[in-house]
Amino acid sequence: MRCSGIKPNEFTFLINLKVSGFVGIAENGMQIHNICIKSGFEWVTVVSNSILDMYAKCEKLYEAAHMFNVMLVKNLISWNAMIAGFTLEGNGERALVLFRKMQGLWEVPDEYMITSTLKACSGLGAIQQGSQIHFSLITRGFPCSVWTTVAEHNLLQAMDLFRHLRVSVDHQVDEFVLSSFIGVFADFALIEQGKKMHAFTIKIPSGLDILVTNSILDMYLKCGLTDEAERLFYETPMRNVISWTIMITGYGKHGIGRKSFYLFNQMLSDDIEPDGVTYLAVLSAYRHFGLVEE
Repeated sequence: MRCSGIKPNEFTFLINLKVSGFVGIAENGMQIHNICIKSGFEWVTVVSNSILDMYAKCEKLYEAAHMFNVMLVKNLISWNAMIAGFTLEGNGERALVLFRKMQGLWEVPDEYMITSTLKACSGLGAIQQGSQIHFSLITRGFPCSVWTTVAEHNLLQAMDLFRHLRVSVDHQVDEFVLSSFIGVFADFALIEQGKKMHAFTIKIPSGLDILVTNSILDMYLKCGLTDEAERLFYETPMRNVISWTIMITGYGKHGIGRKSFYLFNQMLSDDIEPDGVTYLAVLSAYRHFGLVEE
């Protein structure tokens, strides 16, 4: 392009810098940065942010921080790129310092920044700061995807936020958030919290979603409550192949192979098409009970 005499513009630089950051080749990004300096585009805000983001994604945090500090104009994208860069590097302390500095300038964080900051809190074990941030989610009405991040990254924050959700009447919790909470409780075998979450899901429309039902089934089986899982499975009016597979896998893991085989045959009788995961679960159960020939 340069050899043909065509001059690049800010969009040309933006695209090439994004590609350099995506593939993680800092040398290419540095060359483009030098061209930006020579052509006077370095101080165009969209280009400055792209340079900063490129260095952060290439793990050149010294260069990213230098670019951030010398930028004439900083916007939310600039702060996002720098905070995310520190978080990805594992430098949660600097990410939180920058977040507090940004708040002092009355910049309003967005969903992306809140997610990065919560990850920084999780990495540091900074429960108090994380709790303050997720409380602001409730009071300011952030999207459910951010609430999911809280649940996935810190157990104590998840439990605290769950308590807020149970008493809140101003927020509609979707099936993805419910599933994330249930998954956390299942992973830590917190059966009492899981049962409370199950009771909570019955009271709200999104709790009837098949994604939530499958998560509850999985939770009961991971916690060894096969009777509860079985009761829920047969009471559920709508089941999909994932529901059947969860039950077959759970029975096999708990040494109830005969029920796995019975359920698999019932699944076929009901014209439910098994997928690859289902077949693996059945084969695992057969192998566990020395019934490979069958």
